[in-house]
Amino acid sequence: MKLGFDLVVVGGGVGGVNAALTAKKARPSLSVAVVSHRPLTYPRPDLSAFIKNPSKFKEVKGYRPGELEAVGVKVFEGCRAVSVSSEDRMVQVKDASTSEKFRLEYDRMVMATGSLPAVPPVEGCSLPGVFTLKWYEDALAISRHIVPGMKACVVGAGIIGLEAAEALKSRGLKVTVVEALPFILGGFVEPDLAEKVAQSMAVHGVSLVKGSPIEGIYGREKAEYVLVDSGRLHVDLVVLAVGLRANTSLASQMGLSLSKVRAVKTDRMLRSSLDEVYAVGDSAETIDYVTGKAVYRPLGSIAAKAAEIAGLNVAGASETYDGFIRVQYDKLFELSLGSLGLTVREAQMLGVPAEAVEVSIKKQGYQPPLLPAKSTVKAVVEKGSDVVIGWQMVSYNHADAWPYWSSQLFLEAILERRKLSQLQEVKAD
Repeated sequence: MKLGFDLVVVGGGVGGVNAALTAKKARPSLSVAVVSHRPLTYPRPDLSAFIKNPSKFKEVKGYRPGELEAVGVKVFEGCRAVSVSSEDRMVQVKDASTSEKFRLEYDRMVMATGSLPAVPPVEGCSLPGVFTLKWYEDALAISRHIVPGMKACVVGAGIIGLEAAEALKSRGLKVTVVEALPFILGGFVEPDLAEKVAQSMAVHGVSLVKGSPIEGIYGREKAEYVLVDSGRLHVDLVVLAVGLRANTSLASQMGLSLSKVRAVKTDRMLRSSLDEVYAVGDSAETIDYVTGKAVYRPLGSIAAKAAEIAGLNVAGASETYDGFIRVQYDKLFELSLGSLGLTVREAQMLGVPAEAVEVSIKKQGYQPPLLPAKSTVKAVVEKGSDVVIGWQMVSYNHADAWPYWSSQLFLEAILERRKLSQLQEVKAD
């Protein structure tokens, strides 16, 4: 069987679905197809909610195939693109349930194949009782494996790892988090703010082992202990949360240009090295707004924005972008966390000398409760110029609107490339 479409989107995650819908809305006459081996899109942080309570999966909001079909987007659900001929503009697709193969011809393609969980290069990662945390099936498998009183080790102290630790703790497990770096949340906040989070985790009974990459996972028939610098951690369950890697096997087969981290290189219109192929989401690089340099940031918020631009361009526009700003918020136990733009570490890796400055913020006629003692805010600025390039917050104040207002103030400052000294509401401590 062979079918033809103006646009074929490979991947049914946030990036793929948004690209398809944007293109169809911008130009209704386009014939659009989405090839997706997964049943729906959903926000990845919800995975921790599945661990806490598997029934939460019923509450996840995402696009179902019927919603896309209703607006004229053909969805090949449960199907995987197994090969692509860029010369013939042809995608070979396999239906997972029937093993039937068919071909889709395309004029334009959006590559949105997402990412795969990174796995440490050590022994034992495939033992029973060892899980990655990328798909909802992973979270459900972890949840079903849990017995209160078990000992769990989470490898990786980024946001996903710490969310998993909180979820496991809520189910009555004894939890240890192991991080290779000497601090947690390395891509999110500065080390001193991360220490506040570490102290909160400790108060809630989560143990942290920092500066110690795992040397292996061992056991006869299942995971029994994790080996770290300080010795053995006896376990019943291990969660690997050490990051993501771009899923670009198809892109590589097509001959698309890839970056050092094997993500698809794209231009300011989200085009790949082939003009008819766009790439968005976790499989692609994007441009950092502050530096103008290509970066790999597998975040749903960036995937959605990139997909809108790619979708418009597939429909005939010539949309470009100056770069994306990383925007992340989260909650861990009683803490609210926020982070925008660059951390000092990332800025320096991108060639920008930077420093973090603790600041106080006042809004005329408004004094939020529990401040300043319960909240810490930092501005990241470029050394020499004082231009704001990042913002971070750790607050005990979940319900108050102040953290959001603070982030908007700094987001505007980053967009307008303003100096810290130009922000009248902000005072450096």
